[in-house]
Amino acid sequence: PSVTPQPNTSSKQASFNLMKTLGETESIADSFPALLDEAINEPNFWKRPFVQVKDRYNDVAKSLRRISANIRFVHRCTTI
Repeated sequence: PSVTPQPNTSSKQASFNLMKTLGETESIADSFPALLDEAINEPNFWKRPFVQVKDRYNDVAKSLRRISANIRFVHRCTTI
């Protein structure tokens, strides 16, 4: 799929939006452990499913952080 540039959008504005999105994504990834702890402290009805997927959520958080770091690196390299 090709990406067509939006009219009246400067590269600085697009870059700013990318950095904002990355920051929000990193914030979500950072909150995963707290969300999991909160879910585990819920009544037993909810606790069992969350205990079963806790490792997967931790892996998702790690993957999001790794992807974000890679995007930031590429962004730094291409905006010299």
